[in-house]
Amino acid sequence: MSIQPTGQPDSETNPYTSNQRTDQMPTTDQEQSVTVNNTEGLHARPADQFVRLAMQFDSEITVCKHGVDAVDGKSILSILTLCATRGTELVIRAQGDDAEDAVCQLSKLVELGFDE
Repeated sequence: MSIQPTGQPDSETNPYTSNQRTDQMPTTDQEQSVTVNNTEGLHARPADQFVRLAMQFDSEITVCKHGVDAVDGKSILSILTLCATRGTELVIRAQGDDAEDAVCQLSKLVELGFDE
């Protein structure tokens, strides 16, 4: 049993009891608005392409339609629930160490019409 000086929490005197991790890098948040350009909209094939690309990143990725319907960008079923037709504006958001790269590549995929 250790005796701590009065007025000092455990974490200040004992570095092994600290709840903070010093090895974590700060995460960044990125977002980009894109418009669905391909003729058929965000149907199964483009949704699959989007999810496969999103899965390559460690960041948490969400996609929003009309600023409210935020869904998991790494779930094909979630992406399909957006019912994003041609001309639909989406907001791609990512949070994590590779967020900037994730948003950039996913936005480019959508803007290029999923190569359709």
